[in-house]
Amino acid sequence: MSAEGHQWTSQGYVTDYLEKAFPDWVRSYPWNGDDAIAYASSGFIWDYIFKAGLTFRTYGEFVKDKVTPENATWTDIYNDYKAGSKKVKIEAIPTIHTLQNHFCPTYTGSPRTINDQYKADEFIKELKAFEKSDTMPSLMMMSLPNNHTSGTNEKFPTPRAMVADNDLALGRIVEAVSKSKF
Repeated sequence: MSAEGHQWTSQGYVTDYLEKAFPDWVRSYPWNGDDAIAYASSGFIWDYIFKAGLTFRTYGEFVKDKVTPENATWTDIYNDYKAGSKKVKIEAIPTIHTLQNHFCPTYTGSPRTINDQYKADEFIKELKAFEKSDTMPSLMMMSLPNNHTSGTNEKFPTPRAMVADNDLALGRIVEAVSKSKF
């Protein structure tokens, strides 16, 4: 289950709420940190990174998404991305205050209305900036969610196309990091 996976990777633990709420999420589906009942008392991995004096950056994990205009469809966003017109504004807002200065503000979480190629582009832009400044976060966390697909919803690409989008984005990210100075 995705909600549990996000908690395991960020906290190394899932709370009693997550274990007992599955599969009937009566309170929330807390995959992105927007419900404190899912937080482990031990804290998050980045809390330990910061205590150790290291750096951290999140890409799409534990952020809420803001797309303007709000009614932009997958097709609207994709056409805007392809044209490079930037008429659609895409923002990420951290859901946990300790991430305030440690997230990419243009890399969203899980709205499947945003293709993973856009997300790969945003990461690669930051990677190039890290190369120029010769600094890179000690640990980075990233979400590329379109492999979940939107099923056969006619307003979205087919599941096969969404998985292909995800695979290509991951490949581009791996290639960019592999060819970087890091």
